Amino acid sequence: MKPSPLINDFNVALANLHILGIKLHNYHWNICGDFFEEVHEKTEEYYDQMFKWYDEVAERILQLGGKPLATAADYLQKATLKEETATSFELRSAYTPIAEDFEAINTLFGKIRTKAEKIGDAVTADMLTVMQAWLQKELWILK
Repeated sequence: MKPSPLINDFNVALANLHILGIKLHNYHWNICGDFFEEVHEKTEEYYDQMFKWYDEVAERILQLGGKPLATAADYLQKATLKEETATSFELRSAYTPIAEDFEAINTLFGKIRTKAEKIGDAVTADMLTVMQAWLQKELWILK
């Protein structure tokens, strides 16, 4: 089987999901102030979702004949999302960058989905449609 033209884009998505998972853990551990418990629980829900997708994207890369990135160095090089270096957050200082990152991942998933549709890969397109629906709902809630 010839490797899919979606593999490179999916490796960017994989790198971004990894970076975002780590960022969400940072917010989860280091949120302070009002609404601590609510934000603490929500960020845990979010990083659980990102790592679920992280695994699904890696498995899809393998199914499409590629190799998923597997090192932190590769993720940092390939990711379009940036790491979070701060270690203390109020409610807005956590939710604003989460929304921005969700928006970026939603856009990337949309581009990959469009490519998948063009090459007739309905399975990948369907997978990404489900992911985008979740992201768009959470973006609506965050905003």
